[in-house]
Amino acid sequence: MSAVNVARVKNATQLSAFNDETNGFVWTADKAVDGVVPERSPEVDKCCSASQGNAADNYWEVHLGGMFMVGRINIIGRTDNKPGIYYRSIISLARI
Repeated sequence: MSAVNVARVKNATQLSAFNDETNGFVWTADKAVDGVVPERSPEVDKCCSASQGNAADNYWEVHLGGMFMVGRINIIGRTDNKPGIYYRSIISLARI
């Protein structure tokens, strides 16, 4: 059985989107599931989401629209060497 990205172009939300005024880009939740895989870096290829600030209640989620057997979750992180950005991150799968 081949792998299928069941999250691709599904409804994604996050608490707040980072507004990168320097580059004129807003890192919205949908950028994480648009199917674009960074060839250079997420910052250059504009293909990831980022939340505003360091709030403990920041979240990102995707609604798959059904039940799926999940064999793997790929997370492509930042490439600007920010230490500890995934500290206390929680990955969970839930039936809603």
